[in-house]
Amino acid sequence: MSSPAGDTDLGMTSAGTYRIVVRGPLHGFWIPDLARMIISERSGAGGCTESVLVGSLPGQVALVRVLLALHKLGVPLLSLELLHPD
Repeated sequence: MSSPAGDTDLGMTSAGTYRIVVRGPLHGFWIPDLARMIISERSGAGGCTESVLVGSLPGQVALVRVLLALHKLGVPLLSLELLHPD
């Protein structure tokens, strides 16, 4: 299967740097799958706290583990962005 011109073909093992934004604070939680991520907080729409996670992950499996960890915390996912493939 080919990808459109200009698109990067990312496989399940492709590493990349991601930005993930969730609603709510993450301080006070120790989650091993988030250890690779830099976590900061900002004020979002309506004054709600948003947590921004940025970091390099070794592949799609690691990304899924991070998303599952956030899901288990019950924080809504606001955005997920691949900043650049590594």
